[in-house]
Amino acid sequence: MNSEIHEYEISAKIGSGAIFVNGAIEFWNRDSGSLWLPFEKEQIREFSQVKPNQYISIRGYAKWINDKTFALVPTPFSNQTYIVCRNSTDRLPNQNAYISVEGKTKWARLSQSRPASTLFKGNVILNVLNWHTESPVIRHTDLYDHYGLPRDFALRDFKRDLVGPIDDLDPTLTDFLVFTVLGTTSFENYAGGINLTLYDATNKDMSAAILRQMQRTLPRRINEPFSIATPFGSFDLRCDYGFHVGNADAELSSRIRNLLENRTRSAVGLKQTSLSLHSKNRTPASFEDKPCALSDIPTVVPETAVMRKRPQPVDPDSFKFILMQHLHEPSIPNFTEPLADFSKRMETLVEKYDLNPIQLTQYGFLNANINARPMSVLRQSLAYVRAQNIEVITTDEINKGLDYFEWNLRYVYEIWEDLFKDKERSPSMPDKSEYGEIRRILRRYDQGTGVSEEIILKEAQTKPQKTMELIKEMWLVGWIFERDHRSWRLTYG
Repeated sequence: MNSEIHEYEISAKIGSGAIFVNGAIEFWNRDSGSLWLPFEKEQIREFSQVKPNQYISIRGYAKWINDKTFALVPTPFSNQTYIVCRNSTDRLPNQNAYISVEGKTKWARLSQSRPASTLFKGNVILNVLNWHTESPVIRHTDLYDHYGLPRDFALRDFKRDLVGPIDDLDPTLTDFLVFTVLGTTSFENYAGGINLTLYDATNKDMSAAILRQMQRTLPRRINEPFSIATPFGSFDLRCDYGFHVGNADAELSSRIRNLLENRTRSAVGLKQTSLSLHSKNRTPASFEDKPCALSDIPTVVPETAVMRKRPQPVDPDSFKFILMQHLHEPSIPNFTEPLADFSKRMETLVEKYDLNPIQLTQYGFLNANINARPMSVLRQSLAYVRAQNIEVITTDEINKGLDYFEWNLRYVYEIWEDLFKDKERSPSMPDKSEYGEIRRILRRYDQGTGVSEEIILKEAQTKPQKTMELIKEMWLVGWIFERDHRSWRLTYG
């Protein structure tokens, strides 16, 4: 916290006028505005009342400046004020941890404001004598009060802002757009979020227009970090949420490839992030194309969709609704079993729609490997749970993603029928004599749930290292798929 001797209070402005740039809110330019949330405003007021030579106890988020100094900020995304803290304890709070600190404030770096002046300027710092980690404080039991959201604002209002100017979108397609903006809770070591690729049957580049409309619900620069310079060093703020848009027809950047291929929290760097790609094309070149193969929801804008009017500035309450829904993080049951069930459901759908079994491999739309379509189905279930604000996840909710997946399968099949029928088997699908033994083992032991690598290694006549190499080869060319963790099934025969 910076302050002159004769001015103790922080000079942040607390007002009510929203700041818009071309209809969009500037996320890091909220010195005054309707996007100041009630709890954020209360925190900032508390910080502004800190004066020198006081013993205080205050809560906030730790942002390290150097080995001994960190900044305490009111919220993870409030750039209006901060308190510089010198850590005098023998413990170090984690970066971004929400902590309660105790200590005494004092002046640092005092100097005359000008030669021969009786006024001095300096910086107030807090000498931290004790601290402990806490859970973030929700000051209101009612989240609508906590975020300053009108009580009658609901999911239907959010959908109106999201796709209001667009006519002739099926309600399920609208749900898909809602899912990718609201995202999902994170789970295990995975970042939350929904990846979407939107192909286009309109020949009018509607997919790009729809994604631009979706972006309007979010403040500008929300994906960017904000650097704050203090007299003691700099620190960065960042909203723990990302929403990225890209062109599926262009060469994919390294960032977009990473968001498609590696969705762990450590790789993404955020608790949750979603990616939406647009394409002018009616169909993907193949099901192997990364935007189609690696998106949770590859789908198509119907040819009748139109933008009926010029988009208007969205209601700032929509962003508050997004933040409120992000607090909704119900406990997720063990998802290993559902993933195996989802993989089995892919096989059922292949039979139901008389599709070639190659569709169950990484060369097909129903990639049944557990970290492929089954994981996408799980994410759609979690997105539904968040959108509907469901507190207890039951089997019905876990399976909801299957309903969405099958709806989309029926929908895109009508548009991409030639692509489905054209796929017979991978062009790189050789049949080595060495594969025969593994196929025989799988036929002998598979009771419908796959055969573990342990059994394959035990029964195979080849050395374990060679057997594992053959398993990997057969997976890569599409002869087998991974039904469960290290449990394999034949795609053919």
